[in-house]
Amino acid sequence: MLRIDDVDPGAGHHQVPRVNCSPDTHPFDGVIPAEKRPGRVDERVELWLRRTAASVGKARAFVRAVLPVEQLRHRIDDITLCVSELATNAVLHGSPAGHLILVRVIAHEALLRIEVHDAGESHPLPKAPADDDPSGRGLFLVEALADDWGAAPRDGLGKLVWVEFTLPADVSVHQPLSC
Repeated sequence: MLRIDDVDPGAGHHQVPRVNCSPDTHPFDGVIPAEKRPGRVDERVELWLRRTAASVGKARAFVRAVLPVEQLRHRIDDITLCVSELATNAVLHGSPAGHLILVRVIAHEALLRIEVHDAGESHPLPKAPADDDPSGRGLFLVEALADDWGAAPRDGLGKLVWVEFTLPADVSVHQPLSC
């Protein structure tokens, strides 16, 4: 059973926003506003999600909502598919029960980086599935579609898995509009 109060202490925030996933709330409640940090030109937005199958769709929708889809139309499907694969892995294999998943979108000029954080310790490795295996191809897709990807331990509990896309022009992230 998932407990929203069991927040991942490795998240790096002093106060973690609660994600309200009831049907009458906006799917992006709990978004942390984009920040411009001193000495850096990157922008970021984040969304905390419960460890449920529904979170995969919310992660995809969040990323499409915060990116300039028209500007990225040549890569948006690749970006969305990679987010879906990383979020699916976090839900199925990453965070232990009771922990949240963090989706972070970072824009740095013409580089887009998307991170999926979870409390799991195992690092993802591409598998070699048989032709008739129904799953196991997600990281091969990520490797084929993204310009780069990898995994790293976090300070504290868990890991982050990231994908990067080099874009032809600078990109910014923005807050999704409320319902």
